Amino acid sequence: MGSTQKTAGPPAPAPSSSALPTHGLATKASTDTGTGTDAGTAVQVPGPPAGIAPGKLAMYESFAAVAKTLGNPLRLMLLDLLSQAERSVEALAIATAASVGNTSAQLQALKNAGLVQGRRAGSHVFYRLTGQDIAEVLEAFMTMAQTHNPAVRQATAAYLGDVDGLRAITAEQLRADLEAGRVVLLDVRPSAEYAAGHIPTARNITPEHLGEALPQLVPQVVEQSTPTEVVAYCRGPYCAYAPQALRALDALGVHGKLLPGGIRDWRRFGLDLAGATAT
Repeated sequence: MGSTQKTAGPPAPAPSSSALPTHGLATKASTDTGTGTDAGTAVQVPGPPAGIAPGKLAMYESFAAVAKTLGNPLRLMLLDLLSQAERSVEALAIATAASVGNTSAQLQALKNAGLVQGRRAGSHVFYRLTGQDIAEVLEAFMTMAQTHNPAVRQATAAYLGDVDGLRAITAEQLRADLEAGRVVLLDVRPSAEYAAGHIPTARNITPEHLGEALPQLVPQVVEQSTPTEVVAYCRGPYCAYAPQALRALDALGVHGKLLPGGIRDWRRFGLDLAGATAT
């Protein structure tokens, strides 16, 4: 019997590149024959990211939702006012020249974002910040915008005037001067804010009474037996009341100083406030 001869079958196909483990790397065919590799061979290159970690996008979306709440000028003004004292919806509407209905709607948006909380007293609803850290963040945000955005710098300069041209005093120096009896201190804010908390010994001159109160103050300052300086403050660095008072005093021949950060500067140093509801 003759032997049966086995014939070789066709060569097995090479595994496709999609079947190869890439361990997070993409593959492409090399066409660079100058690297020592044959044209058409698969090489591994970094691929796209595997995706955002579970929950990360949701976390940033929640941050963005709160930030979006701040994208409204009336809401920013409401937060600034509430950083000074608790207020009713009606009082906030008057202070911002907005309707009660619009003010209430914006406060509800701030409440939904967790930035304010309300309480009912009879037929009125009063709002306050959920924490003083909100006031600090608000001021930091406004300062950041002013520092980096020319349009914001122009808008703040148009409203506040040349604040840099006023002489300034720090909270620490103000405390030392108050203890030495060298200062007449003016709180240039509405009376409700003054009552809620003010720097000890400060006199309250409300913004609407500057024109009549300042001329009466000048003789008291000039006739002091010891050298005395006027220092004025208001809500914070974006409040125009104290700068306006100092410019008016300057026109009357009395040159005072500004506490630039207002009552917040005093709070930042952990110094006590006076007032029925000061905390």
